[in-house]
Amino acid sequence: MTEFSFPSTVGVFLTSAGPGAATRADLAATLGELERLGYLGVWFGEGTGREAFTAAAVMLAATERAVVGPAVATVWGRDPVAAAAAGRTLAEAYPGRFALGMGISHPHSVRRRGHEFGKPLGVISEYLRDLADAPWTGPPVTPPPVLVGAVGPRMLRLAGEEADGAVTFFVDVAHTARARELLGPDAILVVEQAVQVTDSVAAPPASRGYVEMLLGNPSYRRHLGRMGYPAEMAALIPRLDRLVVWGDPAAIRARVQEHLDAGADHVALWALDETGDPFGLETLRALAPELPAITRGAAAR
Repeated sequence: MTEFSFPSTVGVFLTSAGPGAATRADLAATLGELERLGYLGVWFGEGTGREAFTAAAVMLAATERAVVGPAVATVWGRDPVAAAAAGRTLAEAYPGRFALGMGISHPHSVRRRGHEFGKPLGVISEYLRDLADAPWTGPPVTPPPVLVGAVGPRMLRLAGEEADGAVTFFVDVAHTARARELLGPDAILVVEQAVQVTDSVAAPPASRGYVEMLLGNPSYRRHLGRMGYPAEMAALIPRLDRLVVWGDPAAIRARVQEHLDAGADHVALWALDETGDPFGLETLRALAPELPAITRGAAAR
């Protein structure tokens, strides 16, 4: 298992490689500000915008200390030799700052790429073996940690046994505690958490919109069922605050701390606000003064 440590317990989760609509200059300026505010982790999904590894290179160049990693790059987008080479190239250029997040994606996205989805566990297991065995004739370099996008129990167990850890998404604190048990004490656990700074007591539109978007994906509806939640918005409303946290900065800090105490090593914030800003800067700026009070959880490795 690759030795790896995070420069902070809290980072940001960007919607799609950038986000995808931001220019490179806007992306660099925003990441520079976020790093100054104390968010020293940058995680992003791979959609149909920027390609994951080249996007990571752009983000690493725009920052000085932050860990950068796709969460996650699809295994269908490049073969294991290409992924291993890209990961080692970035690890050599930015030592200790790149994490190689890989995942199975979703059936509709896989079909769009011209592939058959296959059995997820078998696909990932074979991919991880080939990734570890990939040839490398470049300079000596410590490979980046390999993290698997995982929410189900079998995939989490596989991530702890065959990779360096996992990235989880759209989960509650109880899931984080269970994920730590399944991964084992030494694996890396990165947890995405949607947050919104607001004075609204009821779920604000941006928080509701985040959940409604995910409910449109059958994979996330099944995931909610495994966690014991209903997969319809009307029935989910009374428990929505377990999945998205909104309120003042102190309330958000408390939820992040709960994830860390439950076993997360690093919490990536999907920041929401009512301005339509894809980075959620309004929320992240308001929350920044709370970051020094967030400590590494006792249950984390």
